[in-house]
Amino acid sequence: MAQRSKQRSRGRRTNDRSRGRPTIEAPIVLPPSASTSLFGFEVSPEEIAANERASKMLLVRLLGPIALLLGVVLGIVGYAALGIPLALLLVALVIGLTLAFGKSLNNTAVPYTLKLIGATKVDASEEPRLANLVNSMVATVGLSAPSFAIIDDALPNACSVGSGAEATLVVTRGLLTELDLIELEGVIAHELAHLRRGDGDRAALAVRCLAFRPGSRRSEALHRGVGIGRELRADQIGAASVRYPRGMASAMAICESGAQPQPSSFFASPAFLSTRWLWFDPMVGERSAEAACGNHDATSLRLAVLEEW
Repeated sequence: MAQRSKQRSRGRRTNDRSRGRPTIEAPIVLPPSASTSLFGFEVSPEEIAANERASKMLLVRLLGPIALLLGVVLGIVGYAALGIPLALLLVALVIGLTLAFGKSLNNTAVPYTLKLIGATKVDASEEPRLANLVNSMVATVGLSAPSFAIIDDALPNACSVGSGAEATLVVTRGLLTELDLIELEGVIAHELAHLRRGDGDRAALAVRCLAFRPGSRRSEALHRGVGIGRELRADQIGAASVRYPRGMASAMAICESGAQPQPSSFFASPAFLSTRWLWFDPMVGERSAEAACGNHDATSLRLAVLEEW
């Protein structure tokens, strides 16, 4: 079965090239965290803590300047009107409202993101193949089974958001129909790796915070917000947790060689652009060598790394 996945992956790559799609000619230079073999990588407490700090910084960057400006203005007004007591009261009010708004953003991030991508939650009994595979894998990685959500889209893709009781694995209908069991296992291992790292909360919060940002550079800001290199890192962890790591490469090749999204597809919508860097295959609609060059999260570069093993 592993051999079949290997052949399938390479065959799709060959077919893709024959259609004239540009290939990556530049040498692949990996970040220090990926400079050794994928196998054996574990999630450290420091890695999880770094994601937690990054989530807090997202809120600070969004709300900090606003709170500072309001605090200064109201403090000056309060001091001019009634002196120091009113000024301190108004500043304390600004701080309290800022903290309350930040908590609200954090608490609503996962539902907001799921609604944005149009994911419909399903019961495990509605998708037994997916549920059985996930349940067999979470025990080995020390996670509780996440909730499941489906996007009715023909293109194969997946993402994960949240943590704990809010942890949700999102898959497209195309992922369930296009991939065999070993390929699907590879994608799920990748998404469970995100949940193990604490990526799910950080990703949802980044999407929620960027809703307040002008859309022209939202995709670039999201990539920085969720963490550049997160997809390659999830490949590392996921590949170490499955019996047939080449299944992930085969799944990636299927995504890469797929058709361009139709106008009615989610992956042709503004909502995808606002969530691009949450997805297993973030390069839908951006398959050029120029778009992938130097980007360690690009599907084609990650696939090239996986195919080396």
